[in-house]
Amino acid sequence: TLYRGNEVQPGDVIRGYERVRMGQLTSTLIRTFGAANPLRASQIAVILEAGLTHVLDMPALSELQFQGDEANTHASNGADGSLSGLGDSASFDSDGDGDPRCLRQSYDSIGGAEAEPCRQNPTSQDPDAFGDALAWGIRSIYVARYQNAFAGTNLDALLGVFYDVEGVAPGVGQNFSEGNSQIFLGFQVEYLARWFGDIRYTWLDGERNPRRDRDTLAFTLRYAF
Repeated sequence: TLYRGNEVQPGDVIRGYERVRMGQLTSTLIRTFGAANPLRASQIAVILEAGLTHVLDMPALSELQFQGDEANTHASNGADGSLSGLGDSASFDSDGDGDPRCLRQSYDSIGGAEAEPCRQNPTSQDPDAFGDALAWGIRSIYVARYQNAFAGTNLDALLGVFYDVEGVAPGVGQNFSEGNSQIFLGFQVEYLARWFGDIRYTWLDGERNPRRDRDTLAFTLRYAF
């Protein structure tokens, strides 16, 4: 096994982390519109934000892979015969020092596909799933307020659109993972500054978004005293 170009021997320690220098940049635009607007709202507030994450002097992907969303296996060749196309350890066959049980061969149990049974990595991970040196995305929120919309009740209409444009920020739970999107639409009512009701639907999507099948519909009712 190779780690960053060096052969790993029994008893060697491989760190599960890497210290890196990371920078972040954000730009925010806030704009409000008065009553003279096409939606006939009392006021409309718009928030637009673009954010960027940059890892300085990040090692090449063939040298070191950082965890990204939905990166569940290693970048090396898989025991199922899958190939990553990366250099380093991914380009070596695990022939088990000549042990015939480790040679690449076909197996009926996987539809006649070739596999290397002595490899520990079950299947090769798509390199695009690992962290990139540069990742960025955009966020936007729109709120339209209708003062005294009906029977002394104020109404707020809320729309949010989040989209990760390019790159995968390294690390689980980072800000950006290319292609991930989130849209939420909701309404909130307020009566006499005491009663509050809120209903909101959130839609999630993205090829590598672990929450892509977890759309939610939420309803809340509050009373302030």
